[in-house]
Amino acid sequence: MTGRVRRRALLALGVLAAACAAPSALPASPATVSAKDPFKLTSNIKYMKALGKKGENLLDVYAPRKLPDHKLPVLFWIHSGGWYQGNKTDEARAKAIKFVRSGFVFVAVNYRLSPKPTNRYSFDSDRVMFPDYVKDAAKGLGWVNRNIRDYGGNPKKIVLSGHSAGGQIAALLATDPIYILEEKLYPDQIKGVISLDSVALDLSAEANPKNSGEVARYHRMYWNAFGTPAENRQQNRWKAATPMDHADPSDPPFLFIASREAPWRERDAARMARSIGRSAGFSVIRVAMSHKRINHTFGRDSDTSRQTTVGLKFARSVVSDDRSKPLIRGGSRFSLPSGSSEVVRFRVGSSPSSVVLRCRLDDATPEFCSGPESYRVGRGSHVLKVTSYDYMKGRRRVAVHRFRVSG
Repeated sequence: MTGRVRRRALLALGVLAAACAAPSALPASPATVSAKDPFKLTSNIKYMKALGKKGENLLDVYAPRKLPDHKLPVLFWIHSGGWYQGNKTDEARAKAIKFVRSGFVFVAVNYRLSPKPTNRYSFDSDRVMFPDYVKDAAKGLGWVNRNIRDYGGNPKKIVLSGHSAGGQIAALLATDPIYILEEKLYPDQIKGVISLDSVALDLSAEANPKNSGEVARYHRMYWNAFGTPAENRQQNRWKAATPMDHADPSDPPFLFIASREAPWRERDAARMARSIGRSAGFSVIRVAMSHKRINHTFGRDSDTSRQTTVGLKFARSVVSDDRSKPLIRGGSRFSLPSGSSEVVRFRVGSSPSSVVLRCRLDDATPEFCSGPESYRVGRGSHVLKVTSYDYMKGRRRVAVHRFRVSG
């Protein structure tokens, strides 16, 4: 290996580590609980026989302190870390608080991890690699299917979610039913997927050494997790691990949250939304955040990007049996006492309230919206359209409000 090649390899590994942005795996470390938390935590539950390092076969259940009479839907969280690091407790607490308060039982799962990639140009052929991660997560779902009723959960209403590598695992569980069928779950138990800036949705293309674009810096991570080009020629794992190759309209709905810093992930999310027969406009949220920041922010009250609000509404809507109806409340006439424009305010919502909405004023680009909304408009007639989307059936309903500004 030349000095130039070695420097490139080390640089790629530095980029890889920054992109994965997860701490070293500490599988058995317990989650923390505050007396103010809305949940009671049962941590480090063994969901399968240990096959890897200590703690990789464990999951945590965050259940409401006071359970209602009916069983609650389940949010099943899969952590990130490039398939070689990370832990079920990473960035989980804020998400657990948010979803438990919203009427879910929250489950976070560990799974076997590959060894950390090095600057070597070879890998141990006996290493943990795909499909081990997906099989482990499926076994975690099998445990949920058998036991979550004891914690107040409904195993027939499961929403999957994961960030980065965890998002890829969640996408495979939802689009290739072989894994959950082996654990005696049925595809219709998976009601939806919240994908937080998932990587490798089109793994076959991204892992290809001929791909010299932005994704080339992740090749070693992909080859470590899914096989080198030589291994792939023998085992064809890349195609089996590519959610895009399994996606079709029979799959559950997805909500993709994509960083604007990685345009190829935005494009792949939109392509996959269309592959499953859903609107890319409603299924993809583009946020001006880094890959790491998306995971850190999702679920927090301080999130101003709408990803948390839309994610919660998506999760509620896919587990609900009610049809949505968009609503607009506000005036139809406004006066413009001075200047060339005026701020007008409306309250937009839906019945039931757990529905994702997009608002469009006149010919502007539609945006996700909820609650009070303000628009600066000039004199004349205007039209505000609010659209709700049935993720399960792929159907829209539209409310139209016409108003006039005079001066």
